[in-house]
Amino acid sequence: MSTTAVGHCSHCAAVVNLHWPNCLVCHAALSAPLHEAGSPTITEPDHPQEVTTAAATLPLKAGWLVGYRNQQGALCGGCDDRQHGTVQECRWTAVGWMVHLTDGQRLPLSIIRGVTKPDGTAWTVREHGYDGEGHSNTDAEGAMR
Repeated sequence: MSTTAVGHCSHCAAVVNLHWPNCLVCHAALSAPLHEAGSPTITEPDHPQEVTTAAATLPLKAGWLVGYRNQQGALCGGCDDRQHGTVQECRWTAVGWMVHLTDGQRLPLSIIRGVTKPDGTAWTVREHGYDGEGHSNTDAEGAMR
């Protein structure tokens, strides 16, 4: 097993070295600290710095369904697994956007692969962004727009 510090780009989810200033795939600036690979569920700091935001700036809204891959790589959530994919809220913390699901899980926004609104409208985030309109609601550093 390598001792290289490995994480994921918060913009495109590519595997990156934690010491690189920019992602080699999308060239986005890498925000520090990134999180090690193999642990998509991230525990928030004891006292995260949360930012109050207007609902319009949130990348995901309460009640939306999200699809993601768990630690074993299996797809979870979405329309077929509402119990494990319904968004309770999205919070900005010192480590970036965290998606709080109704089952108690807290996931980093970067592992979300697909979104479905309550009206049935669905999209993949890679092609259409987190909001479904072609952008991610976050800039290259993961900060709010």
